[in-house]
Amino acid sequence: MFSFFRKIRQNLLNEGKTVRYFKYAIGEILLVVIGILIALQINNWNQDRQKLDRELEIIVTFYAEITQNIEFTIDFKTKNEKRLDAIRKLLNLNMRELELISEEKLMQLMMTSAITDHYTPSVNKLNRILSMEELETDSSKIFISLLYNYNSSIQDIKVENKVALDTFMEKQVPLFNKNISAKNAMNQRWPDEITKSENEVNLKLFVKTLEFENVYSDIYATARGTSVYIDENLELMRQITLQIEEQYPITVKPRNKP
Repeated sequence: MFSFFRKIRQNLLNEGKTVRYFKYAIGEILLVVIGILIALQINNWNQDRQKLDRELEIIVTFYAEITQNIEFTIDFKTKNEKRLDAIRKLLNLNMRELELISEEKLMQLMMTSAITDHYTPSVNKLNRILSMEELETDSSKIFISLLYNYNSSIQDIKVENKVALDTFMEKQVPLFNKNISAKNAMNQRWPDEITKSENEVNLKLFVKTLEFENVYSDIYATARGTSVYIDENLELMRQITLQIEEQYPITVKPRNKP
């Protein structure tokens, strides 16, 4: 092609058509420049397409992770609410209610108040996104901001959860060891296998002691704080999944929100 253009320029010079030669030369330069610009545009489009493909791959795997975390956190919340309810009932028992409640029911409330799980959501894909630079589009900046808030929310729950676990081991367990018969708890569960304790245990007097009130007020405050952080975490996950479903409707199927 270039040899063809060269012949045209040579003929114009031989015929003495200098003005037309320069016009043609300028036109040829413009044509080359346009060709280069088109090539650059195609290259940029290909790079943008590859970047978007990488972004989609990351988002899809993260979406699967966060939907699992929603289910895990809802289950964790349910257990925490049961524990809160048991602690609240134990703290609010008045003398009339204590007279009517059975030792078995009181023991059940004690055991429910002691259920404390570890909060261990999956964060592999979240950490991958926060440590990489693939998500560089304008819409991704808002998304990344949400992810940082989400990560902070997870850490808040973990800190509060550790406090709850420490309080359980350092205060609740020693309190139980001094005032509750583990054998009686086992008897309630396996009455045909374990007999009742012969030691004198009075749970109704125990729940009205100052030591009980102080320890249970402490664990209630911790469990209540955990509940607040869980609600914030679930709301952030709801916002994140909603944004993913709106921005990437082709790759992600809509689901029910928590």
